[in-house]
Amino acid sequence: PKDVGSREGMNRSRDSSPFYASWVQNAQRLHEEGVEAMLTRDLPRLITSMEASTLRMHAVALTSEPPVIYWTPQTWAVLNRVRTLRESDGLCCGFTMDAGPNVKVLCRGEDALEIAQTLGQEPGVQQALVCRPGGAVRVEVQGRGDA
Repeated sequence: PKDVGSREGMNRSRDSSPFYASWVQNAQRLHEEGVEAMLTRDLPRLITSMEASTLRMHAVALTSEPPVIYWTPQTWAVLNRVRTLRESDGLCCGFTMDAGPNVKVLCRGEDALEIAQTLGQEPGVQQALVCRPGGAVRVEVQGRGDA
């Protein structure tokens, strides 16, 4: 649970953070960089834009009045561990977060289990899950029984 809901936190940030306008102004560029990275299957570039977007959003929240602080000590520990996995251990991985303390890590499929096991050992981490892409999209029309 978080003390400040996402909507309330964003409204507070919009109304009081001196960095809000700059964040909004730069968000489209980061989004476009991320899309281009996905289209070209450039995971390191995607990680760079993804982490920048995440950190900027939380910087705006932190500079709101009163500050919106979603991160916990465990959040910091996991972010630092992800950076170590990338920079010292050579694993291609990066973090993202929404408005809350939970960290999501994007990585290559073959590294997912190792990264989850490593992060699951961080003090205070309750659970490290491996999520993979699902199958093909299906649309079911209610009451018709066909897809």
